[in-house]
Amino acid sequence: MDLDAEAQAIAAEAFRAVLDPSAWSAVADRLARMCEGPAIVSMRVFGADGSHERIVGLTGVDETALGAYLSHYSAINPYNALVTSAPDNRITYDDALIDRGIVRRSAFYNEWRHPIVPGGGGLLLNVARNAQSVLALAFDLDDRGMEIAPKRIEPLLARLSASLWQATELAQRVVTESASGAIGAVIGTMSVGAIAIDRLGHVVNANDAAEALFGRGFLYLDRTRRVHGKTPFAESMLQYLLSEALGARPRTATIRLRDYGADGDIFLTAVPMVPEKPFARAWALLPDDDAPSAIVYLATERQREIDVTRRLVVLFDLSSVEAGLAYAIYRGMKREDAAARLGLSHFEAAVALETAMRKMDVTRYRDLARRVGHLSRMAG
Repeated sequence: MDLDAEAQAIAAEAFRAVLDPSAWSAVADRLARMCEGPAIVSMRVFGADGSHERIVGLTGVDETALGAYLSHYSAINPYNALVTSAPDNRITYDDALIDRGIVRRSAFYNEWRHPIVPGGGGLLLNVARNAQSVLALAFDLDDRGMEIAPKRIEPLLARLSASLWQATELAQRVVTESASGAIGAVIGTMSVGAIAIDRLGHVVNANDAAEALFGRGFLYLDRTRRVHGKTPFAESMLQYLLSEALGARPRTATIRLRDYGADGDIFLTAVPMVPEKPFARAWALLPDDDAPSAIVYLATERQREIDVTRRLVVLFDLSSVEAGLAYAIYRGMKREDAAARLGLSHFEAAVALETAMRKMDVTRYRDLARRVGHLSRMAG
């Protein structure tokens, strides 16, 4: 058997899995064919502490047992922590990690493993690792398979390990760039400041307007790209905002920070993103924590007014004066004060405001303020 040719063919499937993750099962199939007798080959991703296992490429399990196999192993497999302790890019036999006699006497083995998995033993190769996750290639073999493993499986894996690692690293970049790049393209077109943050609070994208606001000093990014408030009050308010958007039950939240510049106070609105779990993420080492989880919109009072009044003009066919008056009412200003601010007489303001309310199909100031407030939240 030409091990070099077989390794190249398997590596090709691994690189195809960068864009089509189902190809990991093809990798498992080809590896299983290299074994003599029954074999289960699986590609598994789980937390570095052995938790949250996901079997992403698998062959050798009968379809009737597949559901039970996957759910049981992902939920209570007691050996994952031992698997993560194995060195990377080195073939490790199971008896180097655990006592097979103890395994065979365990309820876990007798209830699940024995009817499904060949009884000889197993070996694994930890392909890649980061701070949160490990990608492992595991073999369960019968006695004959264990006998030939040093002569066939070990040399094959020695040829494959670098390619498997490269495919994993490439897939990591693909998932990262597709997740953050799309968000960056969207917020880059916004006039209002916007940043995308991951579940740990790191900024993964920021548009020019947001960077400009950071330069004013009321917020700043530390070396790890975490956003902080300049003052203790600003920091506490910001952490409240992020806890609302990134908590167990994410929800939209808005805070207002005092800023004594010409553009007025700063409004920050954090909007949780709907979780997207494309199939690629199911096996990539990239943990969910690294993906954009919320968008935080940053707008000065002046920028907020510009954006909201522009929306009022477009959506309700208001004039700029009508939109300015509607926004002033939303802000809680009296009509007389709004008129003076816009250089209008009391009569002109009354007529323009009545026209704005008719166009917006409201009859009370309260309803007018609620409708403008909805647009204001959309504008950040």
